[in-house]
Amino acid sequence: PTTARLASLGTALTAGSVLQTDGLEALFANPAALMVNRGTGVLVSRVNYVADVGINTVGAAQQIGNNNLALFITAWDFGDIPRQTEANPEISDLTFSPKIITAGAAYARQFTDRIAAGVTVKLISEDIDDITGNAVAFDGGITYSIDHLGLQFGFSVKNLGSKLDYGGAGLERRVRLEDQQPDADLGSLSFDAQSVDLPVLLNFGMSYTREISGQASLSLFGNFRSNSFDQDQYAAGIELGLVDLLYLRGSLEITADSDLTFFQTGRFGAGLKIPVGSITLTADYAYLPTRFFSDVQVFTVGLSI
Repeated sequence: PTTARLASLGTALTAGSVLQTDGLEALFANPAALMVNRGTGVLVSRVNYVADVGINTVGAAQQIGNNNLALFITAWDFGDIPRQTEANPEISDLTFSPKIITAGAAYARQFTDRIAAGVTVKLISEDIDDITGNAVAFDGGITYSIDHLGLQFGFSVKNLGSKLDYGGAGLERRVRLEDQQPDADLGSLSFDAQSVDLPVLLNFGMSYTREISGQASLSLFGNFRSNSFDQDQYAAGIELGLVDLLYLRGSLEITADSDLTFFQTGRFGAGLKIPVGSITLTADYAYLPTRFFSDVQVFTVGLSI
């Protein structure tokens, strides 16, 4: 998860919530939840990942009648890494920086007062100096809301698409062929890298939101995730809203063998929603304890008009 609210509630945001106002952030869990966006929304997020790696996300959404459109881009920042090759394995001042970029466009539509559906198309590009990988993936989802009961149900499938195919100069070698004359030019040998399947994720979620009083609201979330490359995962989250200004969040993610997971079971977060005239500003934070390296922190700011 590359945004704070999504990170603090784990995978439990598939259904969204009836009182939620940031559909742009919710589309990363379920494209149909983009319909929660009202008007124009802008989002900027930063993940302080492990080993000084950062993940930056920028997105914008626009409501057009019963439709919503959104664009986003996520880029990993690995910093400068010393360049070491077969010919020059010693560390020097020469460096390189890998790149992982995902650019996406999303569309959602409200079909009835209860049913919304959406789809996201993503272009994925990975670059490690002289080898690149590219893929196209699709996310799809649907939400069903019963507003007067505060209930919402959601289903999403993520990362359906092509395999990640690799190519580039790093897969080529100049070699001397067998029985070749000593003064002949070296031949060119190209290696075929194995394509990689993207991890397909199936999510089934529900949420319940209720105003405790005129000054507080409570949202409960539950989710089941099936991962084609990993264990099944169960998640439960809670969000407490105070005077529609301060939000406190927490969640648990449970797997059959937790020793094989990178993150610990619990995660936490908080957020502020500040109205300024016709503009609403949001600032959110999430803290994700890990089993290795340093803990992960996520910072997100948003604006809606």
